Amino acid sequence: MGRIVNDAMRGDQDRQALKKLKAQYKQPQQIFAKQYQIQFERENGAYPEEKNVLEQTANILGQVYVDARQNKLSEKSIKNLKAEHNEFIDYEIFKDVYQKMLSSK
Repeated sequence: MGRIVNDAMRGDQDRQALKKLKAQYKQPQQIFAKQYQIQFERENGAYPEEKNVLEQTANILGQVYVDARQNKLSEKSIKNLKAEHNEFIDYEIFKDVYQKMLSSK
């Protein structure tokens, strides 16, 4: 029961954070990237020296989101991904942020 309540509260917090990001950033790529970065840090943590690579990864994934929504997803969408980005790609977080972006329109 406690987990259900925690998940519901986290979902509400995420919706509020997304609303705040939409007011701060106008481009979907930026909104996605910031939300991904926030969730990644909350769930996995990141050392200060890793935050730059996490931000790069989030920006690339934000572009993937935009390209997918515009039916333009291609190799070009991920061409900037490098080996050091791999540890910052979390498919569950990507899927979660993607779904939140779709449902918040």
